[in-house]
Amino acid sequence: MKKTITGKILTGKAGVVFGAALAFLCLMTACSVNDTPDVTSLEYGGLVKEREYIPQLAAGFKIKYYAGGYEEVCVSDGRDYLVIPEGSATPDGIPDNVTVIDHIPDHIYVASSAAMCRFDATDTIDRVAFSGVKAEDWKIEAAKAAMDNGQMIYAGKYSAPDYEMLLSGKCDLAVENLMILHKPEIAEQLESLGIPVFIDRSSEENEPLGKTEWIVAYGVLTGEEDKALALFEEQKALADAFSDFPATDKTIAYFYVNSQGQIVCPKTEESIPKMISYAGGKYACEGLSDEETGLISTVKIDMETFLKMARDADYLVYDANIEPIDSVNDLLEKNSLFEEFKAVKEGSVYIIGNSMYQNSDKAGTIINDLHSMITGQEDMVYLRKAR
Repeated sequence: MKKTITGKILTGKAGVVFGAALAFLCLMTACSVNDTPDVTSLEYGGLVKEREYIPQLAAGFKIKYYAGGYEEVCVSDGRDYLVIPEGSATPDGIPDNVTVIDHIPDHIYVASSAAMCRFDATDTIDRVAFSGVKAEDWKIEAAKAAMDNGQMIYAGKYSAPDYEMLLSGKCDLAVENLMILHKPEIAEQLESLGIPVFIDRSSEENEPLGKTEWIVAYGVLTGEEDKALALFEEQKALADAFSDFPATDKTIAYFYVNSQGQIVCPKTEESIPKMISYAGGKYACEGLSDEETGLISTVKIDMETFLKMARDADYLVYDANIEPIDSVNDLLEKNSLFEEFKAVKEGSVYIIGNSMYQNSDKAGTIINDLHSMITGQEDMVYLRKAR
């Protein structure tokens, strides 16, 4: 049976598990189009567009390169971010949808915990002066160390930033995730104080490596595009390995229990179910979708519905990011019906922690973890067996 992944028709073993790796490798060698300068392509302010970076997997952004070193990250929501080279003039006639970032920022406020890994990977954490996460909550060692030594300070979470601290500390960019859209007044206040706001929409990417590809956009913001692209080069071997993962009949239910006792599962079209597929497994809650939840990537269902879908799942993977557990007994305390699940009876309950969400550039590692679980290996980074 043929399977389509990211627009490519694939057959056989490799097609089942990670045909997207082929597109990923294309990204390594053909990361942009329009490489020949187009001197007739005039944008606002007389900027001359020389080329564009068109992602192969990410759908949420592209990059325009202009003569004179001007670079622009164009995001799918219509917001564009123009980085002005040091010492260069800001063009006239900037459209309302364009946020100007005057020079490569070096006093950044990272309110989005999922974004820090991109600064870590490109060795630019020294450009981050303010954090929206407290030191004890960081799983990224470089970020924790920066806060411990005072290089980075806590400036309040995204919904309650310390404006005075940011101003006095010369904050020159705020990096937010989609949660800021629920608090538009915060973004408006930051911008009114002269602090540009970059909204990262990588969480909307359905392809796991599409999320990772956003590091290229951060390469523009930090002036480290070569390092960002080199990260992809380093992933080539890992992408090749994906094609060797054989498909199995092992089923995996991925979920957590919220404070109301509801079961929260990823929608079928989201990245977690795709990672399960790429690892060689099958998502036990296939068919979950809810257009009414909009930007939210999960669906809430009652326990009875979840029992019908996942009673016979080979593995339960509990997302401990929001409602933590440490053991099977913790899970049973949330609902005694978990005793009826095959995975509970057979000791196949695994926990994945919030470190996964702080390392969105490690999609390949997470896929490897899932594959290790399916094949009975113990060497895992983000997954661990529940006690």
